[in-house]
Amino acid sequence: EDAGAKTKYFALLFQFEGDESNTRHVMYKCSATRPSVSGNTTEEEIEPQTETLTITATAIHNALLDKDIVKARCAEDDDAYEAWFGGVYQPASTVTT
Repeated sequence: EDAGAKTKYFALLFQFEGDESNTRHVMYKCSATRPSVSGNTTEEEIEPQTETLTITATAIHNALLDKDIVKARCAEDDDAYEAWFGGVYQPASTVTT
């Protein structure tokens, strides 16, 4: 591990499983903390181990809107819906932000 490494930002694109409207979301310029490390004693039943980390989203400047944005979303009937996970979406109007 490089203690002097600079933060690498990423975009987080996601959709909630079971969402009736199937809305897709994006959060821009995200950074994440390291996940916690823990262990348990094995007992009769195996409990799933979960990891927790904190994600922070920071604003980016959208030139088409001429404003800073942190997140956007897309409904199933939007043009961008099918290609949503193919790249990072940038809204062209305020309807989807």
